[in-house]
Amino acid sequence: MANSTIITALKQWTTRKILSNAEIVNAIDNPSMNEKGWNPIFLVNSNMTSAKGFTPSIYNFYKFPTTIDKTITFICILANIYQMKNNNYVDAELHVIIFSHKDHMIIDNPSISDNRNDYIAKLIDKELNGNFVKYMKTNASLGKLVLLSSVEDTYDNNFSTRHMKFVCNDINYSLCETD
Repeated sequence: MANSTIITALKQWTTRKILSNAEIVNAIDNPSMNEKGWNPIFLVNSNMTSAKGFTPSIYNFYKFPTTIDKTITFICILANIYQMKNNNYVDAELHVIIFSHKDHMIIDNPSISDNRNDYIAKLIDKELNGNFVKYMKTNASLGKLVLLSSVEDTYDNNFSTRHMKFVCNDINYSLCETD
């Protein structure tokens, strides 16, 4: 098995964890949520989402905010492999970048004092940090996911961001025989 399968596993697992958490889904506050036939699966950027005419909010690549013409919050899920340890393990990084339009930063709920990016980051931290990443097809585990940083920033005059960086390790599949 190639080490690059870790990238797919991290992205799919993270997407599933976000979609399965109703609090995160509601905090994203997608503009299509109240439309007939909408389901949280339509948060994911896919042909199915586009065909239904819904607006996606989760991308498994870096989506430039300048290509979005709506007042929206969206999340980019990125994964990288950087370091081999003792030739037996690889370190994989997961990046979750939350973008919110300046007019979508306030959550209309008096019990939530956080801005939208901070609140979603807090929920994602609870959902992911300290858990073992599972491969979708085999349910085998990668290493434990650990939050390394959560950095607030601005992308441009319209979008604010929160960039969360997690790390986990897994065995170096380059050493495994595959027949």
